[in-house]
Amino acid sequence: MIRALLLGLATLTLIAAAPAHAQIMSPEDATDLAQSLADAQEDQDVCYGWEVSNNFGAGPDIGSSIAGPGAAMLDVGGSCKRGKVVLTGSIDYACDSCEASDSASVSIEASGMANPPTVADLEGVGLKAGDLTGDNDDTTLFNMVNALPLLVADRGNAPYVEYERATTVPAADRATNKPGSDLLRDSWIWLLLCAMLIAAAPLFFFYKRSQIPPHKRTKKPDRTDAPPTSTSSEPPPPTSTGPTTTSTGPTPTT
Repeated sequence: MIRALLLGLATLTLIAAAPAHAQIMSPEDATDLAQSLADAQEDQDVCYGWEVSNNFGAGPDIGSSIAGPGAAMLDVGGSCKRGKVVLTGSIDYACDSCEASDSASVSIEASGMANPPTVADLEGVGLKAGDLTGDNDDTTLFNMVNALPLLVADRGNAPYVEYERATTVPAADRATNKPGSDLLRDSWIWLLLCAMLIAAAPLFFFYKRSQIPPHKRTKKPDRTDAPPTSTSSEPPPPTSTGPTTTSTGPTPTT
């Protein structure tokens, strides 16, 4: 009864603050997740929770099977008879001018059980921390937390409960960064345009060449270096090969 009242109060508080919400999961998804964990707690006597921080200006994603979404775990009236399991983690988005890639890490904090689940168990069912920086980060976080009762049962700490993996979770107002290089993410359109221009250069060259008439494509020989030719038909003047004499005496008369 107390758990139900706490869940209802937390849900009302979270809905009232919905317009300012900027976390990974929407308030509705966080409420559904807390209710699913509460159902598992009722069958297993194990308390579950999650707390994942971020560096993009929003508060942490937090909730539990006892206190509901938006509140840390509280062991009310000894409800966690077989132990407590909390998924903790952080998401770090690199700045736009940084060369480093976005990153995320998770861990499982457990108490009160001999064989607690580990992060390796999460990875064994296909849930990796790096997916928290992708486009489906809300779905990944939902599935990670919702898988905790299954992992606890796999380790023999409690009986199995029904587990249904979420395939799509409506995205809330959250960070838009994606994993990978910020240079490629921010400048991909310019890089694509440059690649298209480089690829189009040969096509443009051959297109312009095809517009030139065929008789102008053949280069004519350059006649500027040819020796000059004479156009006169007169014979060249005779050249003298011996000495010449000039008469200076009187001219004879007849």
